[in-house]
Amino acid sequence: MSIGGDVAVAVPPPPEGWAIGIAVDSSAGADDVDQVVAIHRGGLASSSIEVRTWQMGSEQVHHIIDPATGRNPAPYSRLVSAVGASCVDANALLTAAVRPRSYGQAVRLVRHDGEIFTLVGWPEAERS
Repeated sequence: MSIGGDVAVAVPPPPEGWAIGIAVDSSAGADDVDQVVAIHRGGLASSSIEVRTWQMGSEQVHHIIDPATGRNPAPYSRLVSAVGASCVDANALLTAAVRPRSYGQAVRLVRHDGEIFTLVGWPEAERS
């Protein structure tokens, strides 16, 4: 089931936390997620430059815009996920996190070549 790229904890979680699947496309099935993490509080947000795309002339563009140029930034990460004290905090971090650097919040970046980087205490994958 897809609930989009943003999740906020609104009620006390079960002891193991709320299990959230991370995938490039939020409509991916449970078997097609990259990672499942558990969150206990705050929020988690994910964004990909591969899903919300369209053609502009001969160029394929996406929803992340560099305000300095008015164009898409050079691609680095195909998927960025972040956790924060709230879903708003996590979501605000996503656009800035298209290029890797530390913002003091947990972040997971999937590069175009598939390599995964995690920063600032990203949750470990759930054990099956």
